[in-house]
Amino acid sequence: MVIHRHLPTRGALARQHLDIVGLCTTPLEQVALWDAAINRGLVRSEESLLLTRGTEQRRSRVIGAIDGRAQSPLETVARVALREAGFSVTPQVLLPGVGRVDLLVEGRVVVETDGYAFHHDREQFARDRKRDRALELSGYAVLRYTSADVLQAASGVVDDVIGVMWRRGWLTPTVRTNLDAAARVSRFGWRDRPGCCG
Repeated sequence: MVIHRHLPTRGALARQHLDIVGLCTTPLEQVALWDAAINRGLVRSEESLLLTRGTEQRRSRVIGAIDGRAQSPLETVARVALREAGFSVTPQVLLPGVGRVDLLVEGRVVVETDGYAFHHDREQFARDRKRDRALELSGYAVLRYTSADVLQAASGVVDDVIGVMWRRGWLTPTVRTNLDAAARVSRFGWRDRPGCCG
């Protein structure tokens, strides 16, 4: 007797796991996992539309926040916080004479999120300072954060971006309107755990 088993493909298995983690992770953690899986080619972003776990609001917010261009969970956390505040944020922008930057906010502020694993040696430290100078000389403001800065208080990243944009006169009426509109919307619990996790 021959038994034919149809095992899920690698992508389907990854998608199923990314759906199931919605039961025991925060929405922000689930977005970071999706970002990483898309970035590594394990799933496609449109597969997130197949999410079934969690409330409809949670699924909608997670799907809307996913962006596979993120190169690290730190970028995901900072990006979500900045977008929730009302900013336009583009991840992994290639800037002439500099290379890729983690996040470009409103086309003017570069936010770099530095995990220790990649930014711990003298050579990388020197390269980062050289990039910062090139960015400043090109007219961008540069804000650089450690993993602790982002993971413990992403709201501080938002406050700093607002501060630098205000000081440089970049808080245009459109940007202010977007920030005001975002502030009036009830806050979604990006760091809230589902009920099953206590």
